[in-house]
Amino acid sequence: MLALSFLFLLPEAFAMNGHIADGPKWVIDDTKWFTLGIGFRGSGVWAENRDTGNFQSGFSIDNARVYLNGQIHKYVKFESYTECTFCNNTHPGDNPRMSYNVLAAIGKVEINRFVNFWGGRMLVPTERGELSAPFYHATHDAIKTPFFPQGFSTKFGSLGAGRYGHDDGGTFWGNVEPGFIKGTLGYALGVYRGLQSSTPARMGPNQGDSVAWAGRLTYNFLNPEPNPGYYTRNTYFG
Repeated sequence: MLALSFLFLLPEAFAMNGHIADGPKWVIDDTKWFTLGIGFRGSGVWAENRDTGNFQSGFSIDNARVYLNGQIHKYVKFESYTECTFCNNTHPGDNPRMSYNVLAAIGKVEINRFVNFWGGRMLVPTERGELSAPFYHATHDAIKTPFFPQGFSTKFGSLGAGRYGHDDGGTFWGNVEPGFIKGTLGYALGVYRGLQSSTPARMGPNQGDSVAWAGRLTYNFLNPEPNPGYYTRNTYFG
């Protein structure tokens, strides 16, 4: 298998989930600006059938995203990006068909590195794999199988799967230096819509539609990761 990954015009260095590299930025003044970008990830398979000698090939669109990021006030920012669901289902009769969905839509109040609040549809602060996003993951296709409740929290895909670790809610996050041990403590705590059972049969877990509480604490004994918010990256160790 030959895995092909590239990113084009992705805005703001690490400004979003799917984060990477500088892109076109429109600046109004010191506190007002916005960026627009796209991200793509695909894979190709070329294999020979040893029994027949036939050569088989195929190409898959794994991620196709559009990013919008900006700031409208000293402390107020926003972030949004889409995702292609069932990207390769483009032939007549395919069910489900390819569609584009708003994967994230976040309003941000960022006071300083210690105290910040995000509200809207966003990544739930759980394990590192979900928070690293597809473009910053150590494996090629690690986040399309939902292992956590936030992966099943909408009607994307079959039985709600396909939100890639996102849910509706709010996250309170920041970074501090406690002082008792040299290093930086990062925290992210929030409440979210939670897993939704199917209706009207009311089958599945969480039939009472209880909200989900989630949180994550990290301690960097050396340097904190240079990522926005509580996002992570799996492309390096440390």
